[in-house]
Amino acid sequence: MRVNDKTWRIKDVELSRKHIRVALSSVVAAMVALVVSLYVLRGIHNSPLRLPFWSLGLIDLGGILGVSAVLVAGFRSLAKKREEISKLRRDISQLREAELSARSRMSTGATIHLLWTYHSDVLLTIEEYRNDARGYRRIHNRYQTVIIIGSLVTTTIGTAAVRYNVLEWVAVAVSFSVALSAGMTGYFKFRERSMNLQQAADDLEREHKAVELRIRPYRTFTDPEERLVEFAERAESIKSDQRKREQQLEQPPEGGPGAAATGPSQGSTES
Repeated sequence: MRVNDKTWRIKDVELSRKHIRVALSSVVAAMVALVVSLYVLRGIHNSPLRLPFWSLGLIDLGGILGVSAVLVAGFRSLAKKREEISKLRRDISQLREAELSARSRMSTGATIHLLWTYHSDVLLTIEEYRNDARGYRRIHNRYQTVIIIGSLVTTTIGTAAVRYNVLEWVAVAVSFSVALSAGMTGYFKFRERSMNLQQAADDLEREHKAVELRIRPYRTFTDPEERLVEFAERAESIKSDQRKREQQLEQPPEGGPGAAATGPSQGSTES
């Protein structure tokens, strides 16, 4: 129960970190849009905001100071949340070690010791799957952000490049970034990898809690050893399915060079 409590606290802290990052990104994006809008208005003929582009007005200075203050406060908050998560994970590791030590002193057979050890090690597998899923999801979100923002910026710069020729190279660079990001997400399939790992982690966690609470398929087992054997079989099946999904993602898509090479040989064999 203490491990589960700390695990839920980690999830709450990670959700808070996500909200802080979203807020920081929104503030920075809003300030950049404001500054760009001001400079565009300054460039319009007879505009009341028309000023030399090299000048740094009070609005720009105030915006920079405001964004800097928000970023400093946000990064400090993220650092505190990161330290809290690290402390909770250390506590969980200590609790798991204490659990293994306590079960190793149980006066039962060696087989059930091994099964209980496996039962505890599944928690490490769950944490590993979820960490990898978060990593893949973070990479996918970054590439998608580049694609979305880059597409909008490319359109805007392409329109402005009609008047300012120097922006043509900027449009080329942004277009290349968008194409590169789209190619990386399509080839490595970060989103699919993240979803598969998250699904495997959720399935393992569901089985782990079910065997402890003796619910669902484990309610019919009266012997703890039989219950743990059933859990081990189900956990290994989930891990095997996850490995198969990973192997499917590594295979080339249908209709690619590999499929084209194998197609004629199959047809000649059947004939």
